[in-house]
Amino acid sequence: RALKSGLPGVPMGDTDSADKRVYFARLAEQTGRYDEMADHMAEAVALRGDGDLSVEERYLLSVAYKNALGSRRAAWRTVRAVQGEGGDEQAQHTKEYGDRLANELQAMCSNIVKICDRLCERTVLPRPPNAEARVFYLKMKADYSRYAVEVSEGEARAEAVAKASRAFQSAHSSARRHLPAAHPFRLAVALNHSVFHHDVLGHSREACVMAEQASQDGLAELHALTGASYRDSALLIQLLRDNWVWWSWRSYCNDGNPKT
Repeated sequence: RALKSGLPGVPMGDTDSADKRVYFARLAEQTGRYDEMADHMAEAVALRGDGDLSVEERYLLSVAYKNALGSRRAAWRTVRAVQGEGGDEQAQHTKEYGDRLANELQAMCSNIVKICDRLCERTVLPRPPNAEARVFYLKMKADYSRYAVEVSEGEARAEAVAKASRAFQSAHSSARRHLPAAHPFRLAVALNHSVFHHDVLGHSREACVMAEQASQDGLAELHALTGASYRDSALLIQLLRDNWVWWSWRSYCNDGNPKT
């Protein structure tokens, strides 16, 4: 089932209705109905008017789209893997089905990017800026812009890469400017941005430098965190270090010149 529009045409500023949509989203999560969960959260965003989401609501929005999109990404990869099998007619049918999945993925990515743009506006005006929320939305926008790259081809892919690159640059700049080096959101942005550099842009050196710097800066301030934040940041630092070591080793094996 295709998701509804990311910015549905519903009355603005109806708090009671927004709370009801959030409650429905919680129920949808418990029953594994992630398409409906994403629809409810998109409607809640619209119904909030100029109001931002709570921490729990940001979590629900993220979980909804991650799972709704995740199943489709897995399906698209499976179809791509078997696309060359069978005769010409079967190959054509497989391609047609893969194109349908790709269009669905791109539409979903476009929806959540629009939602994140709208929510980013709410983090700065007319209230005091909420840097943590802003980085959260900018990261989501960058991540889903990258997912759109995966299913794009030709000129459309080049345009998608450019949009994703700008989104990651914005998220990374905002995170470095407003959040401590060991903050989980800042580390998560650095992790995904470095992966984008390495896997999509093919910039091995930039990816290594980014992962190394973020892991070292985060480790230097990790002592200031406790509880879940400490555990989340420690894991992200380890992932950054693992990537940095692996990418550097591969670069050295390929050309004898480590990219660090």
